[in-house]
Amino acid sequence: PPVWEGELSCDGKIFHTGYYLTFTAGVGAYSGGGMMLAPSAVPWDRELDGLCLSSLGFFSILGNLRRIFSGTLAETKWSSAARGERMTVRRTGGRPLLLELDGEPVDTGDSDLVEIVSVPGSLRAAVPLS
Repeated sequence: PPVWEGELSCDGKIFHTGYYLTFTAGVGAYSGGGMMLAPSAVPWDRELDGLCLSSLGFFSILGNLRRIFSGTLAETKWSSAARGERMTVRRTGGRPLLLELDGEPVDTGDSDLVEIVSVPGSLRAAVPLS
């Protein structure tokens, strides 16, 4: 699988340096198709939940697929997790950054840095009263 090389930080504290397979940040526990990548994430706590998976092999990925849906991926030796208001991805070598927002690819150009920031009150949602 393709890997990226970088430094990931949360609120200014580095929580991963080196090669990684993927990094996700969000305000909800679930993403596409019922994957539970951030089981403790809630949209009202003003924090992003981030999960980084370091470089791992194809068979390790297959052997841990169930963890993607059970919310236990953060318990593996390949993961680094963080919670905070600002996540930063800094490319330190290799391939250009690949960014996806809600399943849609976003061109980062030649950027070596992407910041993901929690902006409380910016997401409006309609919910039933009862």
